[in-house]
Amino acid sequence: VHAHTSAESPLRFVMEATGVYHEKFAYFLESKRYKIIIILSNKISNYFRTP
Repeated sequence: VHAHTSAESPLRFVMEATGVYHEKFAYFLESKRYKIIIILSNKISNYFRTP
């Protein structure tokens, strides 16, 4: 992961909120100071339906 990051393009993780299953991984990434974006599943499915 570190070989592909730079100051110009910070690494971000996007994950779907899946009950409590995403939480441990999100806390782990946060402890490593990564940018985390959590999206509700109904929002992402509606996004793909828009023209």
